[in-house]
Amino acid sequence: MATDDTIPSSCSSPIFPMPRATKKAVEAPKTRFRQRQSVDSRLLEGMEKLLLQGESFSSVSVERLAEAAGIGRATFYKHFRDKGELVSHLFEQVRREIVSAAGSWFEDASTTTRADMTRSLRGIIGVYREHHVILSAMAQTALNNEDVARLSSQMREELCQQSRKAVKQLRQAKRAHPEADDLIADILTLAIDHCSTLHPDMLQGRSFDRVVEAWVHISWNALATTRADEK
Repeated sequence: MATDDTIPSSCSSPIFPMPRATKKAVEAPKTRFRQRQSVDSRLLEGMEKLLLQGESFSSVSVERLAEAAGIGRATFYKHFRDKGELVSHLFEQVRREIVSAAGSWFEDASTTTRADMTRSLRGIIGVYREHHVILSAMAQTALNNEDVARLSSQMREELCQQSRKAVKQLRQAKRAHPEADDLIADILTLAIDHCSTLHPDMLQGRSFDRVVEAWVHISWNALATTRADEK
């Protein structure tokens, strides 16, 4: 029998329901996060739309970008101080997409097979293909803009770190090529980035599959042992 100091086991809801104000406080961060994601995606799409129309990356104004993204100017400044902060955020968004698309190769390469690497590189190169307009524009802008050059270099360095980690996991699992090291991981990462950014035409149509398989062939033979695919 329940006393005044106990809660009957049959109770399916708390005695003291959460106040509405508290519920709103809990939901508010989630709502803001979803709103930020929506704004980020629309701004990225808006920037790519303007670049496809022939505008240069450096000449795009906040007003034109907000209009292309379908948001108000005030909404832009609610999330970003200026276009420079947006550029930084766009680089980070693309980097996150690449890391996510890499799947098992960046998560845990110790058991990766050639088929796994094929899926990972298809995902990575697919992100470059999807955002080739803005990545190519950023690469060109970086030649004359120190801030964009720094952000571009930072993104590549973070991707190289992910590749070094993957090679380390292969070595620890005794599945790495004897000569696979951080330098080879960096070279492969930078080569894929360079070719995918500056030669996006190679990623269109049927050539996409051939490019992916070529990088798989190069990367697998450079990083994994001949026995690695037996796992």
